[in-house]
Amino acid sequence: MVSASIDRADPQGLATLEPVRSLTVDRVPLHLYRWTDGQALAEVRAAVLAREAEILSLPRSAEWSARHDHVASSRYASYNLLALEEPAFAMLGKAIRASVNALRAARGLPEKPMYIQCWSNILRAGQALPRHAHPYPMHGHINISTAGSVTRYGVSEPVEIDNRPGDITLFAGPGLAHEVPAYTGPDARISVAFDLLPVVWVEADPRWKKRHAERSFIPF
Repeated sequence: MVSASIDRADPQGLATLEPVRSLTVDRVPLHLYRWTDGQALAEVRAAVLAREAEILSLPRSAEWSARHDHVASSRYASYNLLALEEPAFAMLGKAIRASVNALRAARGLPEKPMYIQCWSNILRAGQALPRHAHPYPMHGHINISTAGSVTRYGVSEPVEIDNRPGDITLFAGPGLAHEVPAYTGPDARISVAFDLLPVVWVEADPRWKKRHAERSFIPF
């Protein structure tokens, strides 16, 4: 199964994506791409669920309260999916890199050394992701098994986008508030989120160096 996924990748070993749309919400550009490899998505879903109990045993991130103890998102700073050994997560990394390359090409951005933090969001019926924003210059999320859910972006004039499995949303700037309303589906809703932190920021600013040290960033 894994070799079939790799065979469908492009010659550089990156996943093949389709452009979906671009828009700007509260002054932050969003670029959407679609990862069409259904087999790879299924493998990522299975790998995430297989790791859920282990993830929940990790320390809860400081900004999450004890009432979120059963939510995998609250452990985001304690691990990195892309550092795990499953082949599915290697394919996930290829899809993320392909989307970042596409965003850079679309916006004329130079390639710079980055660190990446990557984690899973698992919601079951009645659970939600509260409104929040990321301070990183580039970040995003990938819908793995998300049918029947939406994500809301922005505060003043919120934009609601259906969470189609395989869609990758990239934020080309920090600070855009977004949230996932309470999920009502029968199966686990799974997405993967990631933050990209420029290496030069960590080297030049003690605040970013501290943030880097407190999380599970790895070279991208």
